[in-house]
Amino acid sequence: MGGTDDRAHPDDDRAFRELCKTSGIGFWHIDTNGRTVYVNPAMCLLLELDSPSDVGDETHHRFFTEESLVRMGAEHGKRTGGVASTYEVELVGRRGGRRNVVISGVPVTDGAGRLTGLFGSFTDVTDRHRAELAVRDSENRLRSLFAASVDAIGVSRSGQHVMVNPAYLRIFGYEHEQELVDKPILDLIAPAERETVANHVRGRSRGTTDLQHYLTRGKRRDGREFPLEVHVSSYDQGGEIHTVVILRDITDRLSLEEQLRQSQKMDALGRLAGGVAHDFNNLLTVIMSCADLVLAELPGEASTADNVRLIRSTGERAATLTRQLLALSRRQVIDPKVIDLNVVVGEMGAMLQRLIGAHIVLTVDSDPALPCVRVDAGQIQQVVMNLCVNARDAMPQGGRLTISTRNVYLTERHARSLLDVTAGHFVHLSVMDTGHGMSPEILERLFEPFFTTKAPGRGTGLGLSTVYGIVKQSGGHISAQSAAGRGSTFHVYLPAVDAPTAGAPIATHTVEDATTGTVLLVEDEPALRQLVHRFLSSAGYRVLAAASGVEALELFSREAGAVDIVVTDMLMPGMAGVELARELDKVAPDIRILFMSGYAREDAAIPASRPGSAFLAKPFTLPQLTAEVRALMATRPPRVRP
Repeated sequence: MGGTDDRAHPDDDRAFRELCKTSGIGFWHIDTNGRTVYVNPAMCLLLELDSPSDVGDETHHRFFTEESLVRMGAEHGKRTGGVASTYEVELVGRRGGRRNVVISGVPVTDGAGRLTGLFGSFTDVTDRHRAELAVRDSENRLRSLFAASVDAIGVSRSGQHVMVNPAYLRIFGYEHEQELVDKPILDLIAPAERETVANHVRGRSRGTTDLQHYLTRGKRRDGREFPLEVHVSSYDQGGEIHTVVILRDITDRLSLEEQLRQSQKMDALGRLAGGVAHDFNNLLTVIMSCADLVLAELPGEASTADNVRLIRSTGERAATLTRQLLALSRRQVIDPKVIDLNVVVGEMGAMLQRLIGAHIVLTVDSDPALPCVRVDAGQIQQVVMNLCVNARDAMPQGGRLTISTRNVYLTERHARSLLDVTAGHFVHLSVMDTGHGMSPEILERLFEPFFTTKAPGRGTGLGLSTVYGIVKQSGGHISAQSAAGRGSTFHVYLPAVDAPTAGAPIATHTVEDATTGTVLLVEDEPALRQLVHRFLSSAGYRVLAAASGVEALELFSREAGAVDIVVTDMLMPGMAGVELARELDKVAPDIRILFMSGYAREDAAIPASRPGSAFLAKPFTLPQLTAEVRALMATRPPRVRP
């Protein structure tokens, strides 16, 4: 079928046809008009024909796409010139199926050399074509991922860069891939780390290490060094080991980890300080109250009275110290209210100017659109005052102190960087000075308890740690920015709240005699319980004493409604004061309760919203206790006594 040859043997022709019939390759002979002369069974399968006769008078054009026909036209031109050719086209079967085929064609001539048609073999390469497309698609996806990755990805061979993605360029400060290709990877490693990294590279090239993750330090184009996390793998291509690295700049992560460690250290110190302060407050209440009782019995000019007064004043100094310890541990009992921070700062202006001295210029820059915050006003005053004192000490020769308030919104990313707040609206209080500033080493320890840069005897080191505790306990965040010789700025963020709305007044009852009645005293510290029992009894009250919440409930039940007021510690083993109040409310919701505490827990907030309640902070004086008891006793509801 490749033309007429008078020397061809008939058996050869039959053999050829038998070969075509059994071959898995399609054979198709067409005349010069494109009509089929012969198709073998394999070609029928490609054309989706049941038999060769199904072709009919249709020309070959019916079975190819438009693009393929254009390609075939060009190739047929070559064949008419007597040139064989091989090319790939897309074939369309009778039922619409499409196959990719490679055609190897030759011209068919008669004995006179005239062109009578074309003969071609059709090899089905559809599966190979699909596989190649799949590979290309996979490569395109990988390249897209490679280019879009936020992680820096680089490929190297024998310690030289082969390819890098855009994130790799950004992390090291380069713009174009060609700036790094064929350059040593060690050029991007900090000098002190190069030998270690070189050992990793050599080991992986030899296949003698399976190290897949390590930390090192990178070096940017401008020479700056930064911490680098490395994830590495390798593959063999043509007998050469290629290394793939995924790099991450972990500067921010290490900073957050350091902040977390600092926060955990502060919490641990705070828990220790808070536990000591809690027990100490009970002892101080006894010491100071007993000193008051002794002073009341001594002549004012007696030398013994001077000694007792010294005991009393020393107790007050110790009480101030415990308040600072509780503040830094976030265990100070607070009485939060919704306030306008601008008003608080504005009212402190004159006092702050006297505090810092005339050599320092004080400026208050308030945001008129400032929302309210829910804080203990007295403690926030303490925060502002401590920060201003700190600024004053940093400007012994004078300078400028600026206090400003702003309404800000913290995004998720910004809030996350602060570790302990969530996104939302905050009131931002900043205190900025033009003093001598602080080194990074001092900034790192700034809020630690008892850390101070002042000379011995000039400070306790509790001022800023107290500020830290107050802000944290108020649900906020505090940080500082400073550099040597460039002043310092403290940033305080407090959650914004809506302004308070007027509520309905709570109905109260007033009785004329508030100097008598029955008091149920609940206190687990024996010395303090004994002292308060004796003092309230001497003041004219009948006192029932209990050492625990459970014992108090039993006494209350036995007294059958005779108790007028309950005086209870807030923090006790077993049943806390607030839990005791909940149990009492079930049987006597109108009972008056005076809560005492020198220590606050997250689950023992002051029940300020409970009608008929009051709070007395430890350490307290006995006259303060009496005044609170009488005030509550005066509002107790009338009851019918048995």
